Amino acid sequence: MPEQDRITYLLVQYANDRCTRAELQELMQLANSEQLDTAMEVVWEQSSTEADIIDREALYRRIAPPRKRYTWWAAAAAVLLIATVAGSLLLRTSTSIPPVVATIQPGYHQATLTLGDGRTVTLDSNGVQQLSEGNTAIQQQGGLLQYTAKAGAGENVYNTLATPRGGQFSITLPDGSRVWLNAASSLTYPIAFGNTRKVTVTGEAYFEIAADAQRPFTVAVAGKQDIQVLGTSFNVNAYTDEPAITTTLLQGAVRVTGAGQNVQLQPGEQVLQQQQLTVKQVNTAQAIAWKNGLFNFEDADVKGVLRQLERWYDITVEYRGTMPEREFSGKLQRSLTLQQVLEGLSEMGVHFAIEGRKLIVTP
Repeated sequence: MPEQDRITYLLVQYANDRCTRAELQELMQLANSEQLDTAMEVVWEQSSTEADIIDREALYRRIAPPRKRYTWWAAAAAVLLIATVAGSLLLRTSTSIPPVVATIQPGYHQATLTLGDGRTVTLDSNGVQQLSEGNTAIQQQGGLLQYTAKAGAGENVYNTLATPRGGQFSITLPDGSRVWLNAASSLTYPIAFGNTRKVTVTGEAYFEIAADAQRPFTVAVAGKQDIQVLGTSFNVNAYTDEPAITTTLLQGAVRVTGAGQNVQLQPGEQVLQQQQLTVKQVNTAQAIAWKNGLFNFEDADVKGVLRQLERWYDITVEYRGTMPEREFSGKLQRSLTLQQVLEGLSEMGVHFAIEGRKLIVTP
C-alpha cells in the first residue's frame, strides 16, 4: 500500500474507533508530519456527507499539532457556521467579544470509569489501555470503552462511566449495545448481563441496542422514567436543568413509562415528560446532532442554546436583563472555540462578555 494511502487508511480507522494498538501508535508518530496534513486534505475532499466532514474535522483537532489546526479549520470547517433570524442568514463577524474568549476550547473525549470495587480510572481521547474486572475484559481505545464478558462474569457487579462538563465518551456494553454519552452525563451498568439487561442513565445519551428478543433492554432515566426496548436506536435527554425529559426514537420501537403513564413510540416520534407524557413528531437529526459533532439550534430559545454551551465549554452563564424572545435556526460545529460560536450568536441581539469561565449575557 502506498505510504499516503496507508496514512489515509489509519485516519479512517481512528475516526471510526477501529484502530488496533499498533495502528494507533503508528498514527501518533505522524502527528507532526506534513504527510498527515496531506492525508487530511485528501480525506476532506473525498468526504461526501456532513457527518464525514464533522468526523474528520474533530479527528484533526485531536491529532494535529496546534500550530497547524487554525489554517485547516479556516479553509474547511468554518463553512458550517450558520445562524438565522427572521429568515436572514447571519454570517457577519462581530467585534464585541473580548479576545480572551478564544482561549475557551470545546469539549473532547474524556470520562471517569468507576469500577465495582470503587477504583476510578481516568479516560481520555489518547488513552489505550486494558483493564479487567472478574471475568470481564475492558478495553479503552481513544474515546471508546469496550466490554467483553466471559463465562461466569458477575452480572451483579456494576460500573459507572461518567463524563464531566466539556467531555463525551462512548461504550460498547457486554451484549454489543453501543452508547454515546454527552457532556455531564453518566451510565451505570453491570459488567455482564444475565437474564435481564438494565442500565441507568443521567444527562444525555444515544443508544444503539443489540437485538435480543429473549432479554428486553431497559433504560432507567434519572429515577423518573423507564424505557423498554428490544433492538432500536434512540436518544434520551434527561438533564436536570432542562424543562422536560425527552426520548427520541430513530429506529425500532420503545415503550416509555413515566409520570404515571406509558406510551409506545414509533420512529420519528419524541416523548416529553413534564407533568405528563406528550408525544410529537420531530426532526430526529436535531436530537442526535451532538453525537455527530453539531449544535442544532432549530427553534431553540436563547437560554436553551446557552445551556448547551455551558455543558460543552464548561462555563457558567449569568444573565443580566431580560432576554429577547427569539428563536434560533441553524447549525454550529461543536469543535469551534467559544468565541467562534459567540460571533454568530451575537448577531441575534444578544451581547456577551467573558470573566474567567463566566459568560455574562445582556440583551
